Amino acid sequence: GAVVGFIDNAKPNFRHLVDDLAELLQSRYGVARVVKQRKTSASIPADPAVITALSGECDVVIAGSGD
Repeated sequence: GAVVGFIDNAKPNFRHLVDDLAELLQSRYGVARVVKQRKTSASIPADPAVITALSGECDVVIAGSGD
Protein backbone atom coordinates (compact mmCIF):
# COMPACT_ATOMS: atom_id res chain seq x y z
CA GLY A 1 0.00 0.00 0.00
CA ALA A 2 3.00 2.33 -0.09
CA VAL A 3 3.48 5.23 -2.47
CA VAL A 4 6.87 5.20 -4.20
CA GLY A 5 8.35 8.26 -5.87
CA PHE A 6 11.04 8.43 -8.53
CA ILE A 7 13.12 11.42 -9.52
CA ASP A 8 14.11 10.96 -13.15
CA ASN A 9 17.52 12.51 -13.72
CA ALA A 10 16.80 13.13 -17.43
CA LYS A 11 19.28 10.57 -18.73
CA PRO A 12 18.11 8.58 -21.75
CA ASN A 13 17.25 5.18 -20.26
CA PHE A 14 15.90 6.05 -16.83
CA ARG A 15 12.31 6.31 -18.07
CA HIS A 16 12.42 2.72 -19.36
CA LEU A 17 13.97 1.44 -16.15
CA VAL A 18 11.49 3.19 -13.88
CA ASP A 19 8.46 2.09 -15.90
CA ASP A 20 9.49 -1.55 -15.55
CA LEU A 21 10.40 -1.15 -11.90
CA ALA A 22 7.09 0.57 -11.12
CA GLU A 23 5.15 -2.26 -12.71
CA LEU A 24 7.14 -4.82 -10.71
CA LEU A 25 6.68 -2.94 -7.44
CA GLN A 26 2.93 -2.74 -7.97
CA SER A 27 2.33 -6.29 -9.18
CA ARG A 28 4.72 -8.15 -6.90
CA TYR A 29 4.94 -6.00 -3.78
CA GLY A 30 1.58 -4.26 -3.58
CA VAL A 31 2.77 -0.69 -4.07
CA ALA A 32 -0.39 1.39 -4.31
CA ARG A 33 0.91 4.17 -6.52
CA VAL A 34 4.06 5.36 -8.24
CA VAL A 35 4.81 9.07 -8.65
CA LYS A 36 7.39 10.23 -11.20
CA GLN A 37 9.03 13.63 -11.45
CA ARG A 38 11.65 14.56 -14.05
CA LYS A 39 14.57 16.91 -13.52
CA THR A 40 15.42 19.25 -16.37
CA SER A 41 19.03 18.08 -16.48
CA ALA A 42 21.19 15.40 -14.89
CA SER A 43 23.76 18.02 -13.91
CA ILE A 44 21.54 20.05 -11.57
CA PRO A 45 19.77 19.13 -8.33
CA ALA A 46 16.04 18.56 -8.24
CA ASP A 47 14.02 21.69 -7.66
CA PRO A 48 13.26 22.13 -3.93
CA ALA A 49 9.53 22.31 -4.72
CA VAL A 50 9.72 18.84 -6.31
CA ILE A 51 11.48 17.45 -3.23
CA THR A 52 8.86 19.01 -0.96
CA ALA A 53 5.96 17.69 -3.04
CA LEU A 54 7.36 14.16 -3.24
CA SER A 55 8.20 14.02 0.45
CA GLY A 56 4.62 15.00 1.25
CA GLU A 57 2.97 12.27 -0.79
CA CYS A 58 5.48 9.40 -0.94
CA ASP A 59 6.63 6.85 1.59
CA VAL A 60 9.97 6.50 -0.19
CA VAL A 61 11.64 8.38 -3.06
CA ILE A 62 14.31 6.94 -5.33
CA ALA A 63 16.62 9.14 -7.40
CA GLY A 64 17.97 7.27 -10.37
CA SER A 65 20.36 7.20 -13.24
CA GLY A 66 19.53 5.87 -16.67
CA ASP A 67 22.96 5.27 -18.13
